[in-house]
Amino acid sequence: MRTNALVVALLSLVWVTGLPAGPALATHPCPQSTDGSPPQDPMWWSDHDGCSGGGLGPPPPGDVAVTKADAGTTVTVPLGQHLRVALDAGNSGTIWTDVDAGPVLHRDFLDVQRPWTSAIFAASQPSDGVDVIAADGPTPWSIHVVVGPEQDSPTPSQSCPTQRVWGSSEGAVALTDADNGRTIQVSRGDRVGVFFPGCRGFDFRPAVATGVLHRYRAHGSNPGGTSAVFSAVFPGTATITSTTDAPCFHTAPACAAPQEQWQVTVQVVEPCRLDGMASVPIGGETQLVGQFKPGATVQIWFRPYGGTTFVARRMLTADPNGWVYTSFRSLVDQRWYATSDQGCTSAPGLTQVRPYVAGPTSVRRGAAVPLVVHGLAGAPVEVWFRRGSGSYSLRRTGHLDAAGTYRTSYVADADYTYYAVMGRDRRTSDQVLTTAR
Repeated sequence: MRTNALVVALLSLVWVTGLPAGPALATHPCPQSTDGSPPQDPMWWSDHDGCSGGGLGPPPPGDVAVTKADAGTTVTVPLGQHLRVALDAGNSGTIWTDVDAGPVLHRDFLDVQRPWTSAIFAASQPSDGVDVIAADGPTPWSIHVVVGPEQDSPTPSQSCPTQRVWGSSEGAVALTDADNGRTIQVSRGDRVGVFFPGCRGFDFRPAVATGVLHRYRAHGSNPGGTSAVFSAVFPGTATITSTTDAPCFHTAPACAAPQEQWQVTVQVVEPCRLDGMASVPIGGETQLVGQFKPGATVQIWFRPYGGTTFVARRMLTADPNGWVYTSFRSLVDQRWYATSDQGCTSAPGLTQVRPYVAGPTSVRRGAAVPLVVHGLAGAPVEVWFRRGSGSYSLRRTGHLDAAGTYRTSYVADADYTYYAVMGRDRRTSDQVLTTAR
């Protein structure tokens, strides 16, 4: 019973507030782009922000491709060609969060998206050897790369893919190059995304972080735009940084343009929030889900419609992840908020009741069909009907009685769909279909 309650509460939380999920596997499709840019996941804070499917295709002529099986080997890449790295971490456990190299190899592309971590490096100058390293992952991975003589090969077409700049959402903060130098505060469990549009000559690399932020998603081209998404794993302070890069930094001689640095300080604090349903059919159960400091004592305060003061009606203890769960029966509009002994007060919330209509699923054709609308006592009510696949029309008006009910009926000469509208603020019930057999 406890497990079922938790599942219901979590589903309610996602439905109402759209709080970000953790870095799990993708379970939702990516929409097709309408502006010619790569398809993008609308929930950038979840598991990924791109929809390429991960990994790299077959290498063009002259390029060299390596996988995790090549760890510890030495490979030769012709001057002017590319090294293509594709590391498959599988569908569980940790994933390699980065692949990088020294100044000899210019990283043209990076994509971190479970299960793949992929990178493409341009061999821009001769070298007797440089290490390409993916240190943060299931196991340390590296190869030794020798940049050999130049070979004739087709010249690849040049492009500059821009990065879509996302906006912030509840529990997820989006940063851009305009945020350089800022200090921001987020809650444990929140997501921080860093998005650079790119295609400006000297473009930023995908951002990295030190401290309590974990980068689980990165994507970018150089030249081009980049993105990185971090989860706030623990309370504390973290620094997110990025530096500009360009192909000319990796040639011999290298260009003398100064590198620009971008930096934001992130303070991660314990969350203090309570979320619930914005509306529920009258008499229905409303789930409240909150997140606080693990082990905190949390009080839930309520004030029903017409009340003048809030009253503490729940005292809960946050679980080891900081979650609390409770529910109440919604008979009138109810305001609520939470306080915690960690010294915080959540933002207030409001759950409004809406009407619902009780009617049979199917009846004999030509029979009288009884309907009962449930809502707030004394409130005006309308009942709208649609015959078959036609348009809705207003067929009944009245007031809910002292018990909060309004009764009516109709003759089932066809299938009918109907719903109720209650009060001056026109709260609408769910639609009900009664078929005539």
